[in-house]
Amino acid sequence: MTQESLTYTAIMEHVMDGMPGGVLVYRDDEKEEILYANSWLIHMFGCHDMDDFMAVTGGSFKSLVYPRDVEKVEKDIERQISSGTNVFDYVNYRIFTKEGTEKTVEEFGHLIHVPGGRTPPPA
Repeated sequence: MTQESLTYTAIMEHVMDGMPGGVLVYRDDEKEEILYANSWLIHMFGCHDMDDFMAVTGGSFKSLVYPRDVEKVEKDIERQISSGTNVFDYVNYRIFTKEGTEKTVEEFGHLIHVPGGRTPPPA
């Protein structure tokens, strides 16, 4: 990586850590692999760092959500995304922290297509 890209990456991580609340980025595929979590979200789960967070969540959005909430949450997100209105989705669901404490969270999300990423299915 060049110095410019390292600086850009460092700046973006700093910005995401300064956001008011948790920030999570994950792939829109079958695994729903977690790509990024800011420090606020990591600490909300009772974790010390990204490695700890990945171990607790299994590295997947599906594993992050309380098991009985997964199907409803995924259907709600898909319904909102496929509405074609280009708005943020909104869902609430439960999580369990590393210590086993149940918490209810509110999520505002938005599907972003990254160049070179997965092509969205036809509407």
